[in-house]
Amino acid sequence: MKVWKRFMTLLIVCLIIATAVPVQLDYFTITAEAHSGRTDKYGGHKDNKNVSGLGYYHYHCGGNPPHLHENGICPYAGGTGTAGDGTTSTGSSSDRKATKKQSAAETTVSGAEANQNSSKNTQTALAAKNADKPAVTISDTSYDNVAFNVSYYANSHTDLYQLYGDDAKALYDHFITIGITEGRQSSAAFSILVYKENNQDLQDAFGDDLIKYYNHFIQYGVNENRVAY
Repeated sequence: MKVWKRFMTLLIVCLIIATAVPVQLDYFTITAEAHSGRTDKYGGHKDNKNVSGLGYYHYHCGGNPPHLHENGICPYAGGTGTAGDGTTSTGSSSDRKATKKQSAAETTVSGAEANQNSSKNTQTALAAKNADKPAVTISDTSYDNVAFNVSYYANSHTDLYQLYGDDAKALYDHFITIGITEGRQSSAAFSILVYKENNQDLQDAFGDDLIKYYNHFIQYGVNENRVAY
């Protein structure tokens, strides 16, 4: 019994000494935030008393100190951030998407220009090849106008003349459905490529609808002395 009393007395004395003497335990130091509260599924939580000084809501993404997502971007992530309402905003990723779209648009334009240049080169080569050949004259001129001349079309594109011969309707139909999209020149006074490239107001109005350029030249462009060849 005496041993038990001595043990209890010694224990009480140790406790008094331990509480009276400050001891710094560097190895067991725990750094606490200036406020309490669990983070939500977005990595942040409300701070209604603004203990952090950052406002009513802030983040602890990845266990980092309290911080805000300015423009929806986490300063510790360097990419995307999630707002307290669950919406996701992107920073550098949106810039990359914009760059990709611009690059795709530039690639499309480059491809279109390459196709046009190829068509021009083909027409030039055919014209040079056929320079010494006798000119073809097609008697049926019912499809001729200021923008399309069947004899000119047949002479300029001998591959078509070999295919359709003197069939004026077939040659005209080819231009309207295929040749115009290939950029084939249809008369000495009209090239669909030249007319489109040199009339910005028509590009704004018609876009890539080539038939509208063709009809416009016949109805208005020729009288307005617009560049067409």
